[in-house]
Amino acid sequence: MSVRRSVITLASLFAMLLMGVQTNHAQTAPAKLLDELFKLEKSSWEMMKTRDVASIRKYATADFLWIFSDGSRVHSRDVDKYLQNYELASYKMYEAEVITFDDQAAVLVYKLTYVGGNKGEKHDSTTVWASSTYVKRGSDWKEILYQETLAK
Repeated sequence: MSVRRSVITLASLFAMLLMGVQTNHAQTAPAKLLDELFKLEKSSWEMMKTRDVASIRKYATADFLWIFSDGSRVHSRDVDKYLQNYELASYKMYEAEVITFDDQAAVLVYKLTYVGGNKGEKHDSTTVWASSTYVKRGSDWKEILYQETLAK
């Protein structure tokens, strides 16, 4: 009975150790990855500002989804129509961090303040916590999901 209990205890400790290692890996990422994803994210905001649909399609996966803080959603198939009616005047990204799942998936989380809105309407300033989920496609990181939550 004590051998069985020892085996179970050891197995439990080993499982907890593995979960701890995975958790620590998911919570930290090399500075190089943070810099790489931050640079990609910044370039995507420049693409929005210039309404560069062709570059956005190269930057993101074919099936990407954007979810904004007002509840609106933009699927990859609708990005052309969305950008025809949207104007981004300015943006500022800060307080960024990366959470990695493995070497093929990561989330960039950052605070964002931007001024934008529909063409011809007053542009509002919005501050959000933004998260962009990136997946590796070949040797390139591609955005698959962008989501905002209003910052308080």
